[in-house]
Amino acid sequence: MIIPSHGYGDVNGKYVMSETFSRGYGLKSSAGPRELNEDTAFIKDMSSRSRRTRYLCVGIIADGMGGHQAGEVASSEAVQAFFEAFNAKKIPYEQDYSLDTRELMREIFSSVNSTVYDIARRDNKLKGMGTTLTAFIAEKGRLTVGHVGDTRAYLVQEGSISQLTQDHTLVEDMVRDRIITREQAAARSDRNVITRAIGVDPAVDVDITTVPLSPRDVVFLCTDGLYEVVSNHDILLKLSEADSMQSACQGLVQLAIANGTTDNVTAVAWQAPEITESGAYAVPEKASSDTVVLTPRERHRGLPLEDLRTRRRKKLLIIALFALVVLVGFLLGWLVAGWVKNRGGDTQGVAQAETEKQEPGGRTDSAELRRQTYVVLLNAAGSTGEPALRAERLIMELGYAGSKTGTAKNTTKTIIYYGEGDREKADLVAEDLHLDPSTERSLDPEVVSWHKVKDKESDVIVVLADDWDIP
Repeated sequence: MIIPSHGYGDVNGKYVMSETFSRGYGLKSSAGPRELNEDTAFIKDMSSRSRRTRYLCVGIIADGMGGHQAGEVASSEAVQAFFEAFNAKKIPYEQDYSLDTRELMREIFSSVNSTVYDIARRDNKLKGMGTTLTAFIAEKGRLTVGHVGDTRAYLVQEGSISQLTQDHTLVEDMVRDRIITREQAAARSDRNVITRAIGVDPAVDVDITTVPLSPRDVVFLCTDGLYEVVSNHDILLKLSEADSMQSACQGLVQLAIANGTTDNVTAVAWQAPEITESGAYAVPEKASSDTVVLTPRERHRGLPLEDLRTRRRKKLLIIALFALVVLVGFLLGWLVAGWVKNRGGDTQGVAQAETEKQEPGGRTDSAELRRQTYVVLLNAAGSTGEPALRAERLIMELGYAGSKTGTAKNTTKTIIYYGEGDREKADLVAEDLHLDPSTERSLDPEVVSWHKVKDKESDVIVVLADDWDIP
């Protein structure tokens, strides 16, 4: 049949649209009519990175179950464990494209199941908790979906929407065995009884699906609180009419609540980017300005989904002002102390500087400079991918004097701190870690002096956010 412009019809059981979808990604979650939200979701779009990368996006959604907030813990821990495992296990797959992403997905699900199972076993209050888990990993030309439970994944492709996952529920098994009809299943009170869950047993069977992925295709994840009251037709309609994936997710969650959902409601959407004439992926139009991405750690702390960026900006501004006041006071004291020390005629430092190996133009040789440099590598606040540990391996291979890792409590972005006279060392570390040349560098002797490596004061501190990766 011919589909009129901006119209829709029903072809082979799939609702189809001629509307062209906007680019971007989005996430929205709501407790709905319930006091507690046991859904957790996360999405990370990597398609706009300047350097080439195999994986373009990872999206995760989970719906927890269990008494006394155990469901919230289960879903939060599962999503967080998935993203951590993805970052840890993807490296060989990024380096060797012949490795199958389905195996990566299988490894991650096994790791996540063990994590949630172990947490429940150690805490009697969490005994019996579990969660659904549906996730996708997108790469050029291919989408891999992993699935346990009754959260769902859909693919919008060439104007049609199709379900990629099969619900692991009692009624779905009965429908498949032709014991009841689809209409009867929708009316049963036990329709939400699931037959598979993450964290309930030491091992779990995982459905893994791989389908072709083309530019402008849309991947959509949602919990049962949405799809039980919103039809595939309406999902497709909202994704088509919205000017961004974020507004589409918001609209679908609002529609589920308006339609009388009795459960938490969560939606995640991502559109595969177009490829420019240069062969690079187009940067998402809306994601950077209007998409709220909820990280697992934020979700576990119970922060609201809305206005996260506004709260962060206010908090960072207060921290920055406080740090500035402290820094000015410290620098004044440091300058006075240095002036007093220099009056005593400290010749030892001068003699040492004169014996350093020099390159033409007076710059210290890079290898020699590394042997003099102690580096502290910190994960940015909220980081789940342990970038500091990956960076430390690279630093030590290059022959630096010493290093240690840790986590920054307040800083959420990649930044370099260095001590007085150590700018050259900071630039060398940045170059060795292949950081963006525009990465902020901050002279902060007080911060640097707080951190010691092998009982030596550090020279350079590098805070790394999750978006840093080994080149």
